[in-house]
Amino acid sequence: ALVFLNDQPTQERTPATLKHIPAGIEHRVGLYLEQHKFWEGSVQVEAGRGVSLNVAMQPNLGDLAIESLPPGALVYLNGEYSGQTPVTLNGLPPETIYRILLKKDGFEDWEREVKIFGGKREVVSTSLKKKYNEP
Repeated sequence: ALVFLNDQPTQERTPATLKHIPAGIEHRVGLYLEQHKFWEGSVQVEAGRGVSLNVAMQPNLGDLAIESLPPGALVYLNGEYSGQTPVTLNGLPPETIYRILLKKDGFEDWEREVKIFGGKREVVSTSLKKKYNEP
């Protein structure tokens, strides 16, 4: 993760040891790692003593909202049943491509791939096509 000190990038990446930090005052520390939530905290350095931080970065998950006209289509995400439209699937790992399949009696199946990004909600909306019986 890229290390920030008092809102300024340090050009250091974890694991990092920052030297020459003024003692006796509180400092803001931030960590940035792609596809993770930005972490912020504060530390106060005492003269002649170091401060150690051990941080577990949280992934920045994404959401997927799926809608259809008519509603009530069965939703399969990567082949796994995930509910009926309209549905919102929360907490999906980012930078992942998902295959959506919608099925509804009397309508053609509908498929699409969608990529999820951390911290964002992807909305997929479609009008299902009626099946026509062949004579």
